[in-house]
Amino acid sequence: MKRSIPFILVCLICLIGCGDSENKPSTKDYEKQFSVEIPAYLELSSFDVEASENVGSKVEPYFKARFKATVRLKTKTFELSSQANEATFIRPVADEGEKKEIYGMAGARLSAGNWKIDFNLENNPIPALGHPKDFFTGGRVIVVGTAEESDFKAQMEQKQLIAQQEADKALKAQQAEQERLNAEQQRKRIADEQERQRRQITLDAERKVAEKAAEEDRLRREKELAEFQQKPTYLVGNWSWTVCRGKYTYTMVINSHTPDGTFSGWLSDGAGKISGTLVGNRIRFTRVLTSLGNQQQSYSARLAGARPNLKMVDGTWSGAYEELGEGTDFHCEMVP
Repeated sequence: MKRSIPFILVCLICLIGCGDSENKPSTKDYEKQFSVEIPAYLELSSFDVEASENVGSKVEPYFKARFKATVRLKTKTFELSSQANEATFIRPVADEGEKKEIYGMAGARLSAGNWKIDFNLENNPIPALGHPKDFFTGGRVIVVGTAEESDFKAQMEQKQLIAQQEADKALKAQQAEQERLNAEQQRKRIADEQERQRRQITLDAERKVAEKAAEEDRLRREKELAEFQQKPTYLVGNWSWTVCRGKYTYTMVINSHTPDGTFSGWLSDGAGKISGTLVGNRIRFTRVLTSLGNQQQSYSARLAGARPNLKMVDGTWSGAYEELGEGTDFHCEMVP
């Protein structure tokens, strides 16, 4: 029984020592997280924690560690050279197996039984390593300086030559078509001009015939009118007089028509006195509204027909009561 007491004390001391041992991230923890954060075309060759310290507490530990990592390219890498003709040209940067050293600081915080680790790099050689060939997009991807580039450029030159030949051919065809259209338009312009001249000759001939007929008709009417004016009683008689779109109708009596073309008369029902002149076939007269303060209205019309069927047509009037808007037309017909 006495021998077992020292053994129990040793066990207790060991347990107490184990309980006080510090829980901290292992190198494997750092390696695992760092492997996740580097690009897939790199692999982690080594990871060394050079120094580590808990800057937190035992309850909430937070370890800061200085590390050195070595990464290795798993494939050959490239960088963009240029893009043209639906192709992307890339140049080699590094070969498979090339290694780079990375230095930095790591921070590890315990959460839910796992170490959450982040890294702060002091140098970062990864961007300068370029990217694998399958990283590049934009048509066909070609490595500069290879036979593929020479073949591609030869193909492009051949395609450009063919395209230029096709363009020249299309241009010549377009020019030929334009020349044909120009010639056709010229022929049409000549034909149109000839047709215009022919129509003009016909129109001139028809116009001369019409002018001759009009002149003969004018002379005839002038002769007739001259004969009319030689008859002092030509306008004398009773006339049916309508004005304002047929709203008012009176009997107009012309009782005097002298050789100089003047005439006078009155309107029935005391609707006023009239006096005017006949020159050629134009007749003009003034109506004086004697029962309404001698207000005046002026009338003008064309004399048509012959006795006893004379008419005053295309008649208009102006003056007193025009503002009522009932119409400024009038029409007269001799009553046989």
